[in-house]
Amino acid sequence: EVNNITLNELFDEYMERYGKKKYRPSTVRGYYHSYDAQIRKPLGFRKIASFSYRDMQDYINSLATQSVAFHTKKTLNVLFNYAVKSMYILENPMSYVTLSAFENNDIKEEHILSEEELIKIIECVVQRRKSQDKNNTSFISYAAAITILLSYYQGLRISEAMGVLREDIDFESNLLYVSHRLEYAENGKENLRIVNQLKTKDSKATLPLSNKLKPYLQDWLEYNPYEYVVCDIEGNLINPEHVHRRLNQACDQLDIPRIRFHYLRHMFSSNLVSSNVQPKTVQKLTRHSNISTTLNIYVHAKDDDMRNAIDETFNIPLIPIKDWNFKKEE
Repeated sequence: EVNNITLNELFDEYMERYGKKKYRPSTVRGYYHSYDAQIRKPLGFRKIASFSYRDMQDYINSLATQSVAFHTKKTLNVLFNYAVKSMYILENPMSYVTLSAFENNDIKEEHILSEEELIKIIECVVQRRKSQDKNNTSFISYAAAITILLSYYQGLRISEAMGVLREDIDFESNLLYVSHRLEYAENGKENLRIVNQLKTKDSKATLPLSNKLKPYLQDWLEYNPYEYVVCDIEGNLINPEHVHRRLNQACDQLDIPRIRFHYLRHMFSSNLVSSNVQPKTVQKLTRHSNISTTLNIYVHAKDDDMRNAIDETFNIPLIPIKDWNFKKEE
C-alpha cells in the first residue's frame, strides 16, 4: 500500500519530485544535511503511517540543542505536509509539536567578537601558508580574510561576500552594490557560479562602503587582478569551506571560541544597535524584509549595554534611605 512507504522513501521522493525543483542548491544541501544528520538513521526506516504526535514530540525533545531541534522539526514538518497533500496519510503528526522543552534551558550564548579579536583573526588567517602550493594557499587565505571583513563591516552573508565582483565596488562614491551571490551545490570548482538572484528582493541593495573596509579592499584589488573579488590565484571561484576552515583554525590558534560565519552578520547588526543607530536604518543596512527579524533575531545586547540602559534611564537620585520618614503606627 502507498502509505507503507518509509520516511526515507518519502524524503527521497519529496526531494526528487519537488525539493530540487523549488529550492536553490544551497537550500537543497541544507535539507540533506539536516535529514542525514538527525533523521535518516533513527527514524528513516519506519513507515510514515506509524508516527504519532507523541513519537515526534519525544524525539524533538531528545535532541541536543534548540537549534538542532528547530531545523529537524522544520524538515519533518515539510515532509509530513507533503505526505498529507499526497494522501499518503490523513494528518501531519508534527502539527502540534513544539520546542517548549528548550524554552527554559540555559542556552549558551555565542562568543561576542570584539573588533580587536577580529583583527587578530584576520592576521592569523593570512599567515597560514602550510601547503606545497604556497602561492595559491596564500592567495586563498587573503581571499578568505576579505570575505570575513565583508561580513563583519558590511553585514554580507557568506554567499553575498563571495559573490562580490570588482564592478560592485565604487571607491570614488564609497558605495558597495550587493547584487550577486555565489551559488554552490557540492564540493569542487565546477559546481560554483555567480548568480544575480539573492535571498529576497530586499537583499539587493546599494550600501555605503565602510571606511574601515575600504583600504583593505583597495590593497587587495591591487594584488588581485581578477573580476571575482574572492577567488584563487588563477581567478577561479573558491568553495566556502575554505573560508569556514580558515576561520575555525584562526579561532583555535588564538584560543577564541569558534563562531559560525553567519554570526559575523549578527555582530554587524549588534554593533549598529550599540552605536544607537535607529532600527529602521539597521533594517536597511542589514537588508531584512521584516524589521522584526532585525530586532528579534540579529540584535544581541551586550551585558554592558543592558546595564547602561537601566542606569541611564533611571538616573534621578532617590532620597537617601537614612532620610526616609519611617513611623510606627500607634
